[in-house]
Amino acid sequence: MKKQERESLRLLVLELREERKRLAQALREGCSCDSAGLLKKRAALDALREGADQSFLSMSEKERYSAKGEAMEEELAVMEDATDLLDAALQLLRETDSPEEAAELLADAADYLADLL
Repeated sequence: MKKQERESLRLLVLELREERKRLAQALREGCSCDSAGLLKKRAALDALREGADQSFLSMSEKERYSAKGEAMEEELAVMEDATDLLDAALQLLRETDSPEEAAELLADAADYLADLL
């Protein structure tokens, strides 16, 4: 992962953790939750994942099977898992307005992504 992508990922992790705090606050106050912020974070993660995917695809076959290629493939898998968690959190907010469970999923996604840093 390039330095700029790593910095974008670090900022995204911080934003996800803030979003989780916001959901927890809404839960304590009994407020409904707006998923717009979470949608923006998912779009940012998609952009990062797309950039990493393009970098991987631009590698030669030999590079893809090197340690660098394997590490990049693992990063892509983690980003995909985090995207799935964000999708699940969004689904919960749309269907049940359940900030507690969505906050847990956000924490998991942030932890997954933080492991890449």
